[in-house]
Amino acid sequence: MIRRHLFLVLCAFLLCFTVQADESPVSISVYPSVSSAPATFRVRVFTPKHDGNRRVKWCYDDPATELKCSQEELDGAKAAYSRTVWFKGVGCGSFVAWAELTRVEGEKERRLLSAQTPFRVIGVGEGCNSPERDY
Repeated sequence: MIRRHLFLVLCAFLLCFTVQADESPVSISVYPSVSSAPATFRVRVFTPKHDGNRRVKWCYDDPATELKCSQEELDGAKAAYSRTVWFKGVGCGSFVAWAELTRVEGEKERRLLSAQTPFRVIGVGEGCNSPERDY
């Protein structure tokens, strides 16, 4: 019985260690993932503390108009771990959001990308595709 508990504790420890080792240098979340037009989305960008962090940029690709981006300068490890921004008045379509972290390592500047996060705006009216119906 003790061996079984010890084994489970050891497995849990190794699992936690593995998850932490794969930590991404920057991540982004968009909420909600689907909304109706005109939509407002809460976007959270996470950057682990690191002395080399210099700038974080968040963007989304708007096929109807253009790439929309904003950025914030960072003061290394003193910068906040997370920031919350809002994408407001987003029209109909399927979009992809991502973040980019600029980090200085030695004398070189590296740009690290987050995974892409899809989100969608649905609706009826100008600029929105309404589904065709068979009657």
